[in-house]
Amino acid sequence: MAGWRQDGSLWTLAPERPGPPAGSVEFIGGSYLAATPQISYRRLLESLARRGWRVRAWSYVPGFDHQAQANEAWRCFRAARSPEGEEREGARPIRLGHSLGCKLHLLAPDAGRGGRGRVGGPPPGPCPPHPHPDLDRPLPPADRAGPAPRGRRGRRRSRCRACRAPHRPR
Repeated sequence: MAGWRQDGSLWTLAPERPGPPAGSVEFIGGSYLAATPQISYRRLLESLARRGWRVRAWSYVPGFDHQAQANEAWRCFRAARSPEGEEREGARPIRLGHSLGCKLHLLAPDAGRGGRGRVGGPPPGPCPPHPHPDLDRPLPPADRAGPAPRGRRGRRRSRCRACRAPHRPR
């Protein structure tokens, strides 16, 4: 699929399916992949277009002023929406972000509430999400904290309280 169009810092991909789009997805990528979302997130974004979604991906160079970047992305997405077609009832966009992109959506002036939905998922791993056991008690002072337990190959290991399986940080 080579239907990407660039308009300033916004990359747009029209849905492949004939007829009206299923909706719009406004995507912001993570820090190191955000400059070229049409390449970095190609498989994900093009699969959404094949399913009938109009995709808009904001390209940016990460900085330390996340609030300013969130405001800029929000203004770009709002300016790209067509006033007659996409603002009708029920046609609000779905906001999708990866890593820093998710944070930028939440820092937007409308706090992420202007979209039809936000997309997130459980943390990776074999067991369902649950509170980490060490977060129930305060952290020890730095001078009393010992080294983290290590497994084979020197990688840190922890045991999941819910399933007792060892997990390695990713």
